[in-house]
Amino acid sequence: MSALVLALAAASFVLGVALPIVKLNRLFFFTDAHSILSMIRGLFVQGELLLGLIILVFSVVLPAAKIMLLGWHLVSGRDRPPPSVVAVLVGAIGKWSMLDVLLVALVIFAVKTSGLGTATSEPGLYFFTASVAMTMLAAAMVPRAAPSTTSPRRASR
Repeated sequence: MSALVLALAAASFVLGVALPIVKLNRLFFFTDAHSILSMIRGLFVQGELLLGLIILVFSVVLPAAKIMLLGWHLVSGRDRPPPSVVAVLVGAIGKWSMLDVLLVALVIFAVKTSGLGTATSEPGLYFFTASVAMTMLAAAMVPRAAPSTTSPRRASR
C-alpha cells in the first residue's frame, strides 16, 4: 500500500513542479501561466537569487528528498535504517511541505485584490498539493520505533 501511495506521490510531484500552477490575466490581453520551475527560473534570470534559491530548496529539493528517503526506506530491505531515524528525518523535512501551496495562495490573493488582473489556479497546483498529501500519508505509514517494555529502575532512597 505504501509503495503505491509513494509512487503516486512521486508522479504527482513531477507533474506538480512541471505543470503550470497559476495563470495570471492582466488587462484582458496578457496571460501568463507559471509552473514552480518556471517561477524559479524567472527569479534567477531577474537576479532574485536568494528568493529563487529559497523556493528551489523548499519547493523542489526538500519534497524530492522526502520522497527519495521514503522510497529508499521502502526498498532497502535488510540495510534499512531504524524506523525512528527515518521518522525523524521525514518529520524534519515534512514541516515545510505546504509552504509552496501557501505561497501560491498568497500570490493568487495578491493579484485578485490588486484589481490589476485575475489569477486562477492551474492543474500543477492540484498535483503538487496531492503530492504533499500523499507523501504525508506515506510518511505516516513508516513504522515508529517500538516502545520500550522495560521501565528505568528507580533509585532507592
